[in-house]
Amino acid sequence: MKNNLITLAVLSIAMTGLWGCSEDTVPEETFSTPTPPAVSMPEKAESSAATMMDSAKEAVQESSGQMTEAASESADSAIEEAKSLIEKVKEYIANNDFDLAGKTLEQLAGMKSMLPESLQGQIDSLQQLLATQKTASEGTANMDAMKDKMPGMGQ
Repeated sequence: MKNNLITLAVLSIAMTGLWGCSEDTVPEETFSTPTPPAVSMPEKAESSAATMMDSAKEAVQESSGQMTEAASESADSAIEEAKSLIEKVKEYIANNDFDLAGKTLEQLAGMKSMLPESLQGQIDSLQQLLATQKTASEGTANMDAMKDKMPGMGQ
């Protein structure tokens, strides 16, 4: 009997719920998934974005051109400086000023990687020439010292 009462109660609740619902009162939209509206960029915003992109591209190209030009000028400046220092080394070696020639060659060695191969070869040649001239100068100094010590040689 208890089971019959429970069943009857459940059926009456269900009937009451269904009775109040008719097809006219239930909107179809509640059962369908709404589609989001398509988001489009207004023409003014698209135009503005395109203008900004063009400006950015121009700025990058201009900056790149300026950097290339500056790098080229810097390389040309380094080459001119190296040529000047090479001439000084030649003068120092000719005047037997080996200390200044050595210091200037050290300066050139620091710049060597930035220079063209032709100048790098000149630097190498000058280093060899300096070493040879130093050795020859030391040999001459030793000969002069020996002349003074040997009888009959210093006259």
